[in-house]
Amino acid sequence: MTIRNRFLALLMGACALMAAGAVTAAGNPADPDPTFGNYASFGKGWQLIPVMEDQFVVAVVPFGGGILVCMSEDGGAGGQLIRLTKRHADGTLDTSWGTNGHVVKDAYLYGVADMTLDKQGRIVVVGATPAGGGGYHMAVVRFKADGTDDASFAGDGGLAVSFNDWDGSGNPFVCVAQSAIALPSGSLIVVGNVLGTGGWTGGTAFISADGNTAQPLGDMRFETGRPAVVNRILEVASIPEMPQGGYVVAGASQNSAGKWRFGAALLKKDHTPLSITTWAFQGDGQADEIVSDLTAVDATHLLVAGTTNDRMAALRLQILDDHVHPIHLALDTSFVGNSQAGYFGYRYVSPETGVPDVPVSGLRPFVRSLQDASGRVLLAATIPSPVIPNVYLGLASRLDAAGQPDVGFGSAGSASYRFPVSETGFSDRTIFTAMMLQGEKPVLAGIMENPDLISPESQL
Repeated sequence: MTIRNRFLALLMGACALMAAGAVTAAGNPADPDPTFGNYASFGKGWQLIPVMEDQFVVAVVPFGGGILVCMSEDGGAGGQLIRLTKRHADGTLDTSWGTNGHVVKDAYLYGVADMTLDKQGRIVVVGATPAGGGGYHMAVVRFKADGTDDASFAGDGGLAVSFNDWDGSGNPFVCVAQSAIALPSGSLIVVGNVLGTGGWTGGTAFISADGNTAQPLGDMRFETGRPAVVNRILEVASIPEMPQGGYVVAGASQNSAGKWRFGAALLKKDHTPLSITTWAFQGDGQADEIVSDLTAVDATHLLVAGTTNDRMAALRLQILDDHVHPIHLALDTSFVGNSQAGYFGYRYVSPETGVPDVPVSGLRPFVRSLQDASGRVLLAATIPSPVIPNVYLGLASRLDAAGQPDVGFGSAGSASYRFPVSETGFSDRTIFTAMMLQGEKPVLAGIMENPDLISPESQL
């Protein structure tokens, strides 16, 4: 039998709308919301989109009053297709968008990594495209809001950003875009990872609004001469200490012991670094620690999430000007964390283990984070079942504003999930890879695997 990777979505907890997060008659806030999805009578709260095999969800965002999902799909001239699907707010297919709710694009991509929306409502997808000699370029593809190709961008809707021969070696580089932000002008800042003769380093590029200018801005390291990866970028609004605004980029730096630890940098709008620093969750050399998500809490605070020692990990940073030191990134000590034995304070480290990381692939681990208007933090990942061999569970953990487990959520702050495939059966793999807020309710998205599952939308 064929194992099929299928997109799934889960809307959690009707009572997640409540500011206090209290459990009401609606149930625990970790419970799937029964008003979401029409998959099956036994799958309330879940929505399945069975399209093609070998798909992977890379991003999910609020869009046009509903949900837009970006997936990679095997196929096309470069190896991967872009698939976009538009859902109503309740998870059902919006057949008025694209072709029966879907857009599939062969943009000659080797990989699809992320999606964002610009201020004009256009859809931007980033990843990698094959280059000569076995290398890869960063790739940027833009769609109009209706899902059609945006020919006003680079002539045909897509472009490649070349970092080849960046260090003068003449050898092809492997360049993988990981994240992008859209500026009000429509121009883009793209970040990702570049594998050259000196190992991995972060790369940033400026893309003009018309796509006719694609300018690499140089490498990004968090420690002098050390390998680095950059997985996320976030725009910082104007604040008194930085009136022009700027950016924060986050990823990881490899130390002299060969292990990776969280890294972040605060950059001016001209990309001049103001503050570059790293944080470890354990002593150097003890674990690989990789940033996978970066979320704005407010104008001066940022939530940073990823993995440490195969566990979910998070800390909060603040942009600080204490009038003694220049403006810099500092650990926010009001984020107390959960004081896991063997880990440093002011950090959250999940008790659950087995969260996969990818410290040497140039990709980011799939830990996702968000913070709601009440200050609560939700982290999502995937773990192996502690009791059933070869079964993987979706994991969600909610923290209060101080970074401590919200004991009213699930069991002691965490809940695990398996996609239901029958009245009594469940998928062997429920893998969360993307997350968004719909109002105050989190929508978790990812893939499930199950042999030859038949679905109500199998005609798509």
